[in-house]
Amino acid sequence: MKKENYNTEQRHVILECLERNKNRQLSASDIAKSEEVAKSGIGLATIYRSLEFLENQNKISVSIHSMMKSFKI
Repeated sequence: MKKENYNTEQRHVILECLERNKNRQLSASDIAKSEEVAKSGIGLATIYRSLEFLENQNKISVSIHSMMKSFKI
């Protein structure tokens, strides 16, 4: 059975990063470069998967500008 609604430490760190920067739109690359995410060793692929999950759960909003997605709480 696949568990649909679960949280991971990685998602928690990503959400904290977005919360600390809630007045800005951040790209996945911006998130990866943030101190807390870089320190935790979360890779870019994990960031993209987590952002997709959070978007599907309506926990973050997504904007597309110049063919690049940015994310915001």
